[in-house]
Amino acid sequence: MVDIPSNFLPLVIFIFVVVLILLSFKGIPRLKYIANFAIAPLIGVVLLAVTFSATPEVFLSGIVGFAGVKPYNIILLFMNLAYICISLDRTGFFEYLSLMVTRKAGTSGIKLFLYLFLLAGLVTIFTSNDIVILTFTPIIIYMAKYAKINPVPFLFANFFAANILSTFLYIENPTNIIIAQAFQITFVAFFLWMFLPTVAGGLSAFLILWLYFRKQIPPKITPSEIDPRLALQDVSGAIYNTIVLGICLTLLSIFVDLGWLVTFFCAMACLARDFGHDLYMCHKGLTEAPISPLLAKLNTEVGIATEKPDEKKHLLPRVYSVGSRMPWKIIPFVVGMFILVEAMRNAGWIDLFAAGISTILLNPYTSILEMTTISALAANFMNNQPMTIFFGEILLNPNLAVSHQVAFGSVFALIMGSNYGACFTMLGALAGIMWCDIANDQKIKIGPKQFAKLGFSVVPIVILAASSMLTLEILLFPGLIP
Repeated sequence: MVDIPSNFLPLVIFIFVVVLILLSFKGIPRLKYIANFAIAPLIGVVLLAVTFSATPEVFLSGIVGFAGVKPYNIILLFMNLAYICISLDRTGFFEYLSLMVTRKAGTSGIKLFLYLFLLAGLVTIFTSNDIVILTFTPIIIYMAKYAKINPVPFLFANFFAANILSTFLYIENPTNIIIAQAFQITFVAFFLWMFLPTVAGGLSAFLILWLYFRKQIPPKITPSEIDPRLALQDVSGAIYNTIVLGICLTLLSIFVDLGWLVTFFCAMACLARDFGHDLYMCHKGLTEAPISPLLAKLNTEVGIATEKPDEKKHLLPRVYSVGSRMPWKIIPFVVGMFILVEAMRNAGWIDLFAAGISTILLNPYTSILEMTTISALAANFMNNQPMTIFFGEILLNPNLAVSHQVAFGSVFALIMGSNYGACFTMLGALAGIMWCDIANDQKIKIGPKQFAKLGFSVVPIVILAASSMLTLEILLFPGLIP
């Protein structure tokens, strides 16, 4: 039995920071400087310092790491991968793929729905769900406006595929990286254990989405006449970055303990190419449009608002463009949240929560379903990234009194919950807010109730299918559990 800790301040500060993060989704002008995804955790760290609620060792742990978790490794790995993927996206490669798929579907609305779902899932596997959402959403809206059909079914197919199929590899989501690093799950082991659950989750998601939207998807549509090659700004760059990404994934599967170093050298290879591209363009007196010819065409022909070009001239426009899209806010966010969670652990709160959750995770038959459900729902009360750090510490805690099978299954269940939680409500992840903002900018209204209604229709079935598959794997192959 674990006693209730006497120091309540770390828990109160953590809850306060989570509330600020959730408020940041609402974009309240008066709170923009404190209700901010990057600033809120730092405010919490300052409160810990001024109230003497944490020791110097706690603050150091937020950077150096604790209990096998190395925040700096997580940040380096994620940021390096982000540069590679954003650099590849900047060549127009993903826009090209989306238009090729749209053309391949021809006049069939059913094929288009299926192909967009599969494409979003495929690109997410090798990049990230944020890349898919930012890149494909304007193309889907264009396609719908051009064909005079309702874009909502296709937008939801894109969003749900990007999040539900983001459990194939650990590079697809920062939450995957956090868990894989914390529990020392290798690239190959992550893929082998999550392959079948991801397939099961993806198939069930597509089936429910199709049943939900079948009356809104027309059997015949007007096919797009835009040449996909308009999307490609830099063909040689697209080929080069695709090769670098492939090499990076291959090396990650071999050098399991050097993920941050592998991704660093691959990111530097992309940066060097972008740098050389800018110097070549400058030497030749050429300029590169801040948006692709495709997006410029969408602006003029069908009124699709795209990312506003930066009117200022930069010496290195490609490097600047990629750098400006990098998720820099993730650095203070991850460090701040790790410090806050470490402060709660130091005060004894993680011990208490670990002992409490041990009373729920009783056997391998139900524990995976329970942990996936709990973590997915918790993501909608505290966002998926704080939730992952918090629950990850609980599963690492020695007061978690469960069998080895249950503990192992719960780790992968947390991975699934951190990804699936984004599809319950808009508050599950930043991706949901970002996606809705893009749609609303195009005067496509997707409200919280509509999102939640679909989320609670789809996600429970996905959780059941994926959890059942993972449970079956663990029960059939207990000898493969390290």
